Amino acid sequence: MIQNTYNGIIMVGDNRGQATMWCPNTSTAVVQMLCHKGSVNAMGVDVSGKYMVTAGSDGQMKVWDVRTFKPVHEYWNPTPAKNISISQKGLLAVGWGNQIQVWKDWHAEKQKKPYLKYDTYNNKLLTDLQFTGYEDYLGVGLYDGFSSVLVPGSGEANFDSYEVNVFQSKKQRREDEVSKLLDKLPADSITLDPAIIGTIDKASRDVKESERKAEEEEAERRANLNKKRKLKMRGRSSTKEQFSQKESVYDDKTRAKIKAVLDNKLKMKRLEKKKAIEEQKMIENEDLLEFFDPVDSIKRLKK
Repeated sequence: MIQNTYNGIIMVGDNRGQATMWCPNTSTAVVQMLCHKGSVNAMGVDVSGKYMVTAGSDGQMKVWDVRTFKPVHEYWNPTPAKNISISQKGLLAVGWGNQIQVWKDWHAEKQKKPYLKYDTYNNKLLTDLQFTGYEDYLGVGLYDGFSSVLVPGSGEANFDSYEVNVFQSKKQRREDEVSKLLDKLPADSITLDPAIIGTIDKASRDVKESERKAEEEEAERRANLNKKRKLKMRGRSSTKEQFSQKESVYDDKTRAKIKAVLDNKLKMKRLEKKKAIEEQKMIENEDLLEFFDPVDSIKRLKK
């Protein structure tokens, strides 16, 4: 698991060979990429956030363009790489076993050989790699210790003291933390394209209202799923009691469904009965009209 510092997206590699990208706005991955035929052992993203490096158990190390989600270059390692680290100046460190290789200009064009090669201290197995910020050192974690390697040109030499001050005092650090908290954007602003922040949403009011209602319904559904059942005291929260409560809830739901079906049947019977009565009345009225002679009734009235 790594973070793309350019847009704040979290990238995760799994044992299915997939690399997924996650943001707080959605409950599912925003991007799914099939990177290797085996599991993904290590990942890395450069400072610009444009290129990603993945190493798999199939022995391949691939360079990906995050903007198009397509591979740019492919490298073969004699042993599947386990660790990847990218420096501030774009140097790529790859480690496996007791070997460390440092690659330069790995995303511009395919390199024929690494920039530097190192062996771990006393040929011990390494566990992790990490470049030091604003320094030309590569930290190497070993199974039983720590070592450091000199990598010329890996760190940023000219830093911006308004952005990151490596020599700041305690007071400056405190003020810097306060200013960062005041300028912090909400988590729902994390997207694949950070340039969208500050733009105008041109969608109509109806579309915005429907999206808002859908978000509220989704939030309510999640709240109901995550709602914890209140436990009762004195043994009334036993497994048997919980099962009986679930059964009672199920019975209530089933009873409600059966009641609704019976009510519909009763309503249909009443409608059919009412219709039959109306038809009978119409037939009786037709019979009376057949035996009724208007001329005869006039003669009787004259008499």
